[in-house]
Amino acid sequence: MFKFTTLSFLATVCVAGMLSACGGGGGYSSPAVYTPPPPTASGNATISGTVTGFGSLIVDGKRIDNHAVAAGKEHEDGTVVAVELKLGQHVDVQHDDNLVAKQIRVISEVEGRVEKIDLVAGSLTVLGQSIFINADATLGPVTVFGGPYTKLADVKLDDVVEIHALIKTDAAGKSNMQATRIEQEEAGEAYNRVHGIISEISTTAHTFKLGALLIDYTDAKLLPAGAVLANGVEVHVSVPLGTVSTGTAIKAKFIKLS
Repeated sequence: MFKFTTLSFLATVCVAGMLSACGGGGGYSSPAVYTPPPPTASGNATISGTVTGFGSLIVDGKRIDNHAVAAGKEHEDGTVVAVELKLGQHVDVQHDDNLVAKQIRVISEVEGRVEKIDLVAGSLTVLGQSIFINADATLGPVTVFGGPYTKLADVKLDDVVEIHALIKTDAAGKSNMQATRIEQEEAGEAYNRVHGIISEISTTAHTFKLGALLIDYTDAKLLPAGAVLANGVEVHVSVPLGTVSTGTAIKAKFIKLS
């Protein structure tokens, strides 16, 4: 899931709607023309966003030539597994100055067991994260459901799901997610994973929260080495399967700063 050395979030998508995304305001729109960020010394830049189309790869309306590379999902040990690109996925794409992709990584926001479903509110809770469905394209990418799901009502309690989403914060600073894709997680994963913004950190207890999830980082491996955790910092957290329980801190195995 993680790229420990070369991935970065240099062009994070900030949209707004029912909640304010990344502190922004106003309605959602994809730019008609993409101006790549300044290239690194190697001539590469990275874009992070939602897959919104194909015919090449389209990320938030920006067309990228991906004919020469396959998408991969990177695991905590650094191994990369080939995966299929799908609408609504969150991807990091490293590209050259001509928008030709050199590397594509698929990175979800939440992978875990469904704890709560609210069909009236159009939301579900996974790993303590409140995740909302979006059906209004003016508020961001419309939520895509993947097999066997076609709508929220198809999702059941205790299903293990993979969710791609936009991370948003409301006026009170509470973090929520607006789903861009929801599907069942494939078998064989060793970790539950969650991506979010740190709050309520305690450097004495070595805990912090992502949404309502309390995480104990005492024995976690921090990536990159020497990284400092603090409120407001965006992180990816991996915890061993079967260790999540309501009301108790879960022990993180890996924490990577975004």
